[in-house]
Amino acid sequence: MKAVLEANERRLIEAAQQDPIRFGALYEIHFERVYAYVARRLGNREAAEDVTSEVFHQALANLARYEWRGAPFGAWLMRIASNAIADPGGAARASKPTRSRATRPAPSRAP
Repeated sequence: MKAVLEANERRLIEAAQQDPIRFGALYEIHFERVYAYVARRLGNREAAEDVTSEVFHQALANLARYEWRGAPFGAWLMRIASNAIADPGGAARASKPTRSRATRPAPSRAP
């Protein structure tokens, strides 16, 4: 059964490498696991959504360079996710709460 799943995933990867529109099938298969991992690590829903989006954006952008080496495609995605979380300029910035304009203090007015 594992060999069949690997063969199917390899075909999906090869198809997506030829036609990026086909990446959607890989996204559908792996989204929940990647999002759950990121959300657990960040503890912030909005940041997890942003980082998960970035993971799949990076995966699609680098899909042509992906080479099957026997490890599941999901492992590659998790590595991208781990790197995105550890990136001090990326996930760390996204995980900081931001205040909307409505909650920002009004500027002080000097007399």
